[in-house]
Amino acid sequence: MLQYRINRLALYFQYVAEERVRVDGFVVQYHRYDDNDNNRDRQTVPGSDVRHTVLRQLEPDTAYSIVMHSFNRHGRSTLSNVVVMTTLASVDTLESVGQ
Repeated sequence: MLQYRINRLALYFQYVAEERVRVDGFVVQYHRYDDNDNNRDRQTVPGSDVRHTVLRQLEPDTAYSIVMHSFNRHGRSTLSNVVVMTTLASVDTLESVGQ
């Protein structure tokens, strides 16, 4: 997971396919890192060969807790490890810090 922007995060991930297990896609779950409510937003990434997605309409300069799992018609995998990523600060915030 690499790219950061003011209101979005680009996620790049790896998936090691198991023999004879079909994957129909992935679900990314995320929420503000400081949000103890555990209500996660979800984004479905269809396709077994996709290895990236972009989370959009996020808040600037905010940490997000992100997990994901794969799915097929039989169910879903266990959740991945938690990754925390932070969007960039807005230009206004950066200018006020520099003063």
